[in-house]
Amino acid sequence: KRLHKLVWNALDRDDSGLVTIDEWDPQGAETLAHFQAWAKLQFGSIASTFKAVDQRRSGKVLQADFIERVRALGFERSTKGLFNSLDKNGEKRLTEESMLFLEAWKPLPFLTAAANEAAFREVKHMLVLRYKSMYAAWRRGLDRDSSNRAGWGEWEEACKKIGFIGDVAGAWRAADCDCSGSISFSELDPGSSEVLLSFKRWADAEFGGVKAAIEAFDLACPELVEFREFRENCRKWGYDGDVLVLFQIIDTRRNGRASMQDLTILDDWPPTEDSGFVEAVEGMVLKNLSTPASARRSLHLRSSFRIGADMGAAMSETGAKTERASLSK
Repeated sequence: KRLHKLVWNALDRDDSGLVTIDEWDPQGAETLAHFQAWAKLQFGSIASTFKAVDQRRSGKVLQADFIERVRALGFERSTKGLFNSLDKNGEKRLTEESMLFLEAWKPLPFLTAAANEAAFREVKHMLVLRYKSMYAAWRRGLDRDSSNRAGWGEWEEACKKIGFIGDVAGAWRAADCDCSGSISFSELDPGSSEVLLSFKRWADAEFGGVKAAIEAFDLACPELVEFREFRENCRKWGYDGDVLVLFQIIDTRRNGRASMQDLTILDDWPPTEDSGFVEAVEGMVLKNLSTPASARRSLHLRSSFRIGADMGAAMSETGAKTERASLSK
C-alpha cells in the first residue's frame, strides 16, 4: 500500500485525485496537443484530418503510411510518438475512431505554449514582492502540501493571486523546461534549493531526518529562532554548510527569526532531486508497458484520458512485484 501511494502521488501531479494524460505522459500529451491544433487549423476537424491521411480510403491507416502521410502534410513534430499515443489498442494501425477523442479533448494551455523567459522572471519577481522571499512563495503560494512539487493548477492559481496577467502558460514552460508536468523548488531558485538539500542530506545522514536533527538542537523556542542560536547549534552538531545563507532562506518573514517548521518540512520532500525519485517510480510502473497507449490499455484509460486511484491492480498487471517488495522495505 505504501508503494501504491508513492506511485499515485508521483503521477497525480496536481493532487486532483485523477491522473490525466497531461500527467501520465506530458511529452506525449504535448505532441497530441500540437497535432490537435495543427489538424483543426489545416482541415477544420479531426474527422477531416483522418480522411486526408487515409489515402487508400480503407478506413484503416498502417503505422508507416500514417507517418509518411502526416509528414507530407506538414506536421513537423514526432510522428512516430504521435502514432504510438493514438494507437490505444497496439494494433499498429489507426481508424477514425482512434483519433476522434481529439475533437473534444481540451489540453492544458501550457502544452502548446512556447517558453517565455521574460514572463517567468516577472512571475518570480512578483512572487517575491508578495511573499518577501522565493522560499516563502514556494511554501505558501505553490507547494502547500510540502511535497516539493507544484503542478499547472497550483501555478495558475498562484499567478492569479499575485495579479500576474501576462503569459502564464509561457512562464510555466520556462519553469518546466523539460515538460515533466510539474516543477520543484530547484526550478524556481536552484541556489537556495541546493542549500536546503545540503542541510537535508546532512541531517538524514547524522540523525535520520531533519526533524530529529532539530529536536537534538538546544532551542528555546523552535518557532522563533534567531541566527546566533541557530548558528551555535549547527556548529555544535557539526554542520559545515553556509549557516548564514541557510538561515536567510528560512527567515521567510524577513524579521531576523526563523521557524524550524520551514526546515522540518524537508522530511516530506522526496529523496534528493538528483536521485530521480519520481522518474524511478514512474519507470517501475511503465517497465512492462512499451508505450503510453499500452499504459492506457492496462489502466483502462480511454478517450477521457482520466483514471482514478486504482493503481494497485494496474501495478499487478504490469509485473511490478519485485519493485513492490524492494520499495516497501
